[in-house]
Amino acid sequence: MAKFDRAPQLHLLKPLGGYLGLELRDGEEYHTNAIRVNTGANAFKTILLTGKYQKIYLPIYNCDSVLQPLKELQIPYQFYPVDHHLDPVFEIGSLKEGEGFLIVNYFGLKDDSIAALRKQTGNVIVDNAQSFFSKPIQDTDTFYSTRKFFGVPDGAYLYLKTKVNLALEIDHSYHRAEHLLRRIDVSAEDGFAFYRQNEQHLSSQPLRTMSGLTRALLKNIDYEHIRRVRVDNFGYYERALKNHNLLKVPWNGTQVPLIYPFLTDDVHLYDRLLDEKIYTARYWPGVRELAEPGSWEHQLARMLIALPVDQRLSQTDIERILKIILKSHRR
Repeated sequence: MAKFDRAPQLHLLKPLGGYLGLELRDGEEYHTNAIRVNTGANAFKTILLTGKYQKIYLPIYNCDSVLQPLKELQIPYQFYPVDHHLDPVFEIGSLKEGEGFLIVNYFGLKDDSIAALRKQTGNVIVDNAQSFFSKPIQDTDTFYSTRKFFGVPDGAYLYLKTKVNLALEIDHSYHRAEHLLRRIDVSAEDGFAFYRQNEQHLSSQPLRTMSGLTRALLKNIDYEHIRRVRVDNFGYYERALKNHNLLKVPWNGTQVPLIYPFLTDDVHLYDRLLDEKIYTARYWPGVRELAEPGSWEHQLARMLIALPVDQRLSQTDIERILKIILKSHRR
């Protein structure tokens, strides 16, 4: 019998046989050349660490999760307002060396204005958490979130203008997938509490590399199909609601949106949709505390309804939503 000088490292060997795992195709991720980490907040944190920023300017109308890495790293920050097209109200020429300007690609609709702004300064940090399909601008710090667009437990991508080698511990996601499985096996309502738990858990996660589970799921996605459905669904909403929408955000017809942002003065619309089991997001509760009452940002946080455009919705589904909205706006 053959003998070995030392025991083989079994944990490094490919397992053969045994029980079967999930049947996932070995496809390709959309952001193949990006750095993979576990959360969007940690992607932003990596940008702050590698870019050696001394101060950050960021919009009032934004998710408060971006404040966590700024506070943790003790980097000073200052808010700026946005106009009625969601463009920054800020004198870009006033930026100094070491100051970063965070701009949000709101709802996946701001590629053109972000590209124009980037031509004016190299200090831009692009928050593409709501615009997964937007291509990164060369030599520009940029980060993305995956779970806003796809059914994955966590995950984020980033591109750095400063090339670095990151040696990070690999994250694990199996314990964060229960809400995804319950939605399939039971119902969306049954999984919602577990979804909320997962979101809360992710807010305190240390910086790690994207988990094997999340990456495997992202390799299993038909990105072209999702891109096409989201664009078509957004256009369907826009044709029906453009004369009723109080928010006028230019859409070039090709950008892949996160949602259809419908700004309304109907204070009861959100509840009527909820009564019909139509679940819409509200961006962002924390803005109401930061923004002055009556300000544009305060109005957006109170009255903007994020209508779903995602890959699960057919035009029949959207017609059901539109019927509820237009019933009140035709009075």
